Amino acid sequence: MILGKGNEFLYCSSQELSLPDSLLEVFEAGDCHVYENRSVWDRAFILETEASIGDLAGLLNAYSAHHVSAEVCHYEPHEVTIRLGQKRKGMLVLTDQYYPGWRVTVDGEERRIEKVAGVFRGVHVTERDNIVVFRYFPGVWLLGLCISLATFLSYLTWILLSKQVKIIF
Repeated sequence: MILGKGNEFLYCSSQELSLPDSLLEVFEAGDCHVYENRSVWDRAFILETEASIGDLAGLLNAYSAHHVSAEVCHYEPHEVTIRLGQKRKGMLVLTDQYYPGWRVTVDGEERRIEKVAGVFRGVHVTERDNIVVFRYFPGVWLLGLCISLATFLSYLTWILLSKQVKIIF
């Protein structure tokens, strides 16, 4: 199923589709049909109302009714920085997939990430907020680092002790 709105700029299908007005076929080769989504959502935006954004249909209605774009000024796989140009109170929605391990700071202050529509990342912002930074740092990574370090130190200790034993005998 293809929706007329969403975060995807291009859709690919193995069959020709009956198109909503927002999709335009831009390429066809054999069984491959590529469609441009002309009503693609902004990467980041603020919704002044949080009513009914718990599901995708509610988010779509809230986005269509009124949203304020936010500027993504730095984007990497592990870090996204957003500048809030227009000062608004509401929910900043980043239309990247929600996944555990992401953390968010607003003007250096850590805040709680909300799951928006069961899919996207969001954070509450106020009129005073300027810079929002999402960073990926899962706790499992830190656990793996500690285990690796402990293993390395154990191995190093074993090597040093085995050399001392050879010197003594």
